[in-house]
Amino acid sequence: GRTALGGVWAMSANDAPRWELWLPAMPGPPRKRTKTIAGVKYTTKERRLELPPNANDRTHWRHKGPWVKALRAAAKQAAKQAGIPCLERVRIGAVIRRERIGQADADNDTSRLKNLIDGLVDAKVVPNDTYRHVEIGTVTEERGPVGVLLIVEAA
Repeated sequence: GRTALGGVWAMSANDAPRWELWLPAMPGPPRKRTKTIAGVKYTTKERRLELPPNANDRTHWRHKGPWVKALRAAAKQAAKQAGIPCLERVRIGAVIRRERIGQADADNDTSRLKNLIDGLVDAKVVPNDTYRHVEIGTVTEERGPVGVLLIVEAA
């Protein structure tokens, strides 16, 4: 069965070692929100809990930079906590958890893994994130608490 954050899930004679890293949604960059109250428009900036950015995210780099840095650091910390050793090649899969499912396309969900994979490189799980060292596995979605369950398998 599944274990706590970063635990080894499947490890038998025929299976490659597998780690599951839960990365909850993090506060994203400030977003403008306009409200109309009694005929008067008010514009505020607010931060929401968000999944990692995808390829279509048009956030300005100055606002996105600290968010991306925090995502990389979270992935690095989770990998170190899980005790993932240095590997020559890994297969990365993910389960994207969100409140509403069926709204996203597969390519955008796969692009969400970029900063998390960079965090694994920072943690020295793999030497770099080229095709030689990283294979992208299955990326699916589930209804649940917002975040990413990152699945790392020795390939």
